[in-house]
Parts: sequence; C-alpha cells; structure tokens
Amino acid sequence: MSPPPAGQYATGLVFLPADPDEELRARRVVEKYALVEGAEIIGWRDVPVRPDGLGETADAARPRIRQVFLAAHRLTGSPAGPAGEPLAGLELDRVAFCVRKQAERETAQRGVPAYFPSLSARTMVYKGMLTPDQLPAFYPDLTDPRVTSAIALVHSRFSTNTFPSWPLAHPYRLIAHNGEINTIRGNKNWMQARKRRSRATVPTRAAEPPTTSPATSSGCSRSAPPAAPTRPPSTRCSNCCTWPVAACRTRC
Repeated sequence: MSPPPAGQYATGLVFLPADPDEELRARRVVEKYALVEGAEIIGWRDVPVRPDGLGETADAARPRIRQVFLAAHRLTGSPAGPAGEPLAGLELDRVAFCVRKQAERETAQRGVPAYFPSLSARTMVYKGMLTPDQLPAFYPDLTDPRVTSAIALVHSRFSTNTFPSWPLAHPYRLIAHNGEINTIRGNKNWMQARKRRSRATVPTRAAEPPTTSPATSSGCSRSAPPAAPTRPPSTRCSNCCTWPVAACRTRC
C-alpha cells in the first residue's frame, strides 16, 4: 500500500471485534460510508502491539486494532479548487468526520463493536486500557523513529466511578480537559436541544445532521451519573445534574 502525499489522506486506529466474521462486518460498514461520502479506502493495516505487559482483564477485553487509510477528491469545481483535486487538511477532515460518525452509528445499531479513537488527516490518537508506562510498550509505533509529530499530548487518569474499558479511555480528538464532567446529563440534554439548529457552515459533500447524529454517544461517558444524594430535593442543583448545589463543581 502506497498512501498519497502527507496531508492528502486521513488515517486512524479502529478497535474491531476479535471475531473475524464480526470484524469483516464492521469493516464493510466503514467502507460503505466512505463510498457514500465520495471517499476511497486506501487500505487497512494491522497495528503492531505487544500485549505481554497487559493485565489479565485488559488482555481479555483487548480488541483487534487496525489502522484505516482513506482519501477523497473534490467532486465538483468550486472557488476552493477544481473537480478531481485531492482533498487535504480540514476539507478532508470534514469527510472523515462524516464517515466516522455514520459508521459508529450503524455498527452500534447492528450490535457490532467498532470504535474509532480518531480518524483525521491532521491528528493521530493511540489509546487503550493502559497505564502511561504500558502505552509506548504496547504500541511499538510510538517508539519507531520514523514516527514524528509537531506536538504530542499524553493524558492518563484512573477510572474512579466506572469500570475501565478500551473505548472509554479519553480520545481527545479536538480538546483536552483535566477532571470529571459531572454534569454529563445536562450537557447531553443541551446538545439534544440544540441539534435542530446544527448546520454545516461550509458547503461540502459531507452529510449534515441528522446523518451525522447523534452528536453525543450514549453509554460512552467516563463519568457515570453519581448516585442521587440523600439530601432534600431543594438542595440539589435544579438545572441539570444530581449533585447537591454545594457539591456542583460547575455551578450549572
């Protein structure tokens, strides 16, 4: 496989089922939505891993980890460029975003485990049910001298109120935060309330909502809603979360 020049292809890791038949089903969904969005799957790569240092639980739940590569071309001429020109950068990221969101939704509906830590022409995410020391040991790519980056961000946290899993490690595709979002229920409600006003501001072939819905994924929060406090209801935050007002960290 010979990828296009740097910037003219998107790539990312995909956590796939260990079962070969289920893995094939998940890959076909990804390939279908690449076709829908006018993109082309260049190929799939088996990501080298060293599971020797994993704990028993992490190893038992370990998915098959593959890397997907896709490219896309401009379908029609526009002020941005002529028809047939390879897309790059943010334009390609818009296509990759729609491929990822639609593939995530359909695999979830079909009950086929498939998770994208990232899919982008600009960023790459390596993550897992790992400690910081285990990360570079598990992924030899991270110590390969051919792998270079302008900047790298490393984040680690312990799972305090949910059972850890491979998909639930923070991906940080666009932003990073330190700490827990304890108003997760309110944040999801606000996203639901605003989804009808969500529109693409740049004309592309990339699908608009509801094709890329849902904006948030149910069951994918690292912070499970805390148990309802035993204080009277009047002392709770009335806007969105179940914490007492005195404990609501964001004063929502």
